[in-house]
Amino acid sequence: MSMDLAAISSELEHLLRLRSIVFAMQMFGRREDMEAIPRIRRPKAVHTLDQIVGQASRLGWTVGVTSEDRALLVPDAAQRGELWTPRVWPGAVLVAGKIVGTWRRADRTFTIQAWQRLSRTAREAVLAEAESLPLAATAERIVVHWT
Repeated sequence: MSMDLAAISSELEHLLRLRSIVFAMQMFGRREDMEAIPRIRRPKAVHTLDQIVGQASRLGWTVGVTSEDRALLVPDAAQRGELWTPRVWPGAVLVAGKIVGTWRRADRTFTIQAWQRLSRTAREAVLAEAESLPLAATAERIVVHWT
């Protein structure tokens, strides 16, 4: 049986009324496993996360990024240390495709640490995103703290 995956994908996007392009990410335990993927591409310069995702989605590329490439996503070493800790990794706060801080969750409380001054529009968008997350553990309103 032959399937037209492009047509199926297009139909799903239409039926689900997706507002963004679907993409998947996979963490590999070993660099060699990632590099074994046919035609994998690696960034060679500083990129924002949306540039990497954009290359993958628009150009049909498979883009591989390893822990060694973290400086390409977050050039500041101190900020990389805050995002990729030796223990539990917090989430990355993205504004316009750039990682601009971290977020951590404890029950219904989100703590957001911005690495730069965010515009009112960006703060409101981050707040709206945090408040919209479906948390099964609580029916109470989400509380957001900025640091």
